[in-house]
Amino acid sequence: MALAILLCVLLTTVVVSCFKTSKTDRSFEVVQIDSLEYASSFRSGQHQYDYECKLMRGVTTSKLKISGNNTNIVLEYVLDTTVADYRLLQHGKVQQLSRVVPESVTVSELAVICDGLFSMIEAMFQDPNITKQYGAAVFFHQAALRTRLRSLQQQNPDYACVPYPAYLLGRSYFFCQEDVVVKKDLVLSIFRDHPDLLLVPRNQQIHAMINSSQKEQFGFDEIYAFSMERSVFLETLQLMRNKQQNERIPNEGRSQGGGCAWWCPIGCGSDWGCCGNYSGCCLYASLECYIHDRICSNCEPRWFCFNGCVPDKK
Repeated sequence: MALAILLCVLLTTVVVSCFKTSKTDRSFEVVQIDSLEYASSFRSGQHQYDYECKLMRGVTTSKLKISGNNTNIVLEYVLDTTVADYRLLQHGKVQQLSRVVPESVTVSELAVICDGLFSMIEAMFQDPNITKQYGAAVFFHQAALRTRLRSLQQQNPDYACVPYPAYLLGRSYFFCQEDVVVKKDLVLSIFRDHPDLLLVPRNQQIHAMINSSQKEQFGFDEIYAFSMERSVFLETLQLMRNKQQNERIPNEGRSQGGGCAWWCPIGCGSDWGCCGNYSGCCLYASLECYIHDRICSNCEPRWFCFNGCVPDKK
């Protein structure tokens, strides 16, 4: 349950840099908003952020321009939701977009820019008229900038963005796992409130790691690694995308489910214990999801199992 609870609540805190500008140095204005187009302008300190987004038949195009303090960054992104399994493609596109950031932008400058963009997002979502599509697109730009920042900090130009599993399941906006922060006291309080969670070996390992650490917060990737290492996770997504390879690899006993195969590290999206019911490899599993699936193996009682329940094959 610990990981499942975290999966739902960790989005409340996203990494922001330690560089802060005064709120008096910030201003936000919605330039245009209708059913097909959105545009806004945001000023934070020395930086100007101009964001625009357009919708057209399942395709969202967005552009973010950042200028000021001898900096000029232009990021353009296209999200085509008409493509099959489109969510599996986005972390690679974010990785490519991160390389558009000019090499002249320093670590300290980029940290300030990321802080300002996060403040712009906060201002955007205070507007009750903002739509899901307009708001969702800006998170790809944020992820690209933070991926570039991490690559500079790690001195690794190929540092990857590992996608947040909740996005892949359609339950959140796009984030890199590294940018979702878990506070130490939050995790420990979950274990205090639900001591039975420590009966699960994986939860014991998470508790031991967090309890013994001197850090006050952790990246979601550090916790998710107890389910699947980042390299294995990225490899799994690559295999899921490669449908031709899926068809070439023989199934060795696992239940079939639209691209699921023996190499899926924690089973199929349709297996008991996987949180959700979808084709391909399972991306997130937990004990309470297994219990729920066991109860609802025949979709009864309907009030508990919900309308989307699919009975297990006999």
